[in-house]
Amino acid sequence: LEANHPTLRGKVVVIGHGFDPLAFQPQTRDPNRVLFCSAPHKGLDELIPIWDKLSRQLPSLRLSIISSQRLYGFNPPDYEKALKEKILSLPNVEELPIMPHHQLIAELGKVMLQLYPCKIADSFGLSVMDSLAMGTPVISYRVGGNVSSLLALAGDTPVEQLDPKAFVEKAVR
Repeated sequence: LEANHPTLRGKVVVIGHGFDPLAFQPQTRDPNRVLFCSAPHKGLDELIPIWDKLSRQLPSLRLSIISSQRLYGFNPPDYEKALKEKILSLPNVEELPIMPHHQLIAELGKVMLQLYPCKIADSFGLSVMDSLAMGTPVISYRVGGNVSSLLALAGDTPVEQLDPKAFVEKAVR
């Protein structure tokens, strides 16, 4: 950053757990891969009917899931386990392990799209921001802070809440 903006030389500091612009390096994208990256209560249940429809329309498309279990404790463990088992039973779905942030950023840059069907008023979705910083489009419902993020940073509008059909239509476009 300082190399491109000499007036900032000596004034840029990277704060731990902050935004490090050097971490966001271009990746080779897989045109047949999309990603869900969040805790299970932030849309994994909504993703099941979305992926069922999307995978039928685009059979070569693959879905990678990076999702922690019991991170916040919103749902009983059996419920979250059942969600994961259900989505992993659908075609072309893989689960990736939880990984350090720099590896997660790279994964977000390797996919064509992040699917983020979160139906709760998430104030600030970090994986959404990371995706946008990597130039990866995000499809999200019109709820919470992601509305502002998508409009301001990507010039895009989210899908109306709880409309899996519109979610799939937007993904296909």
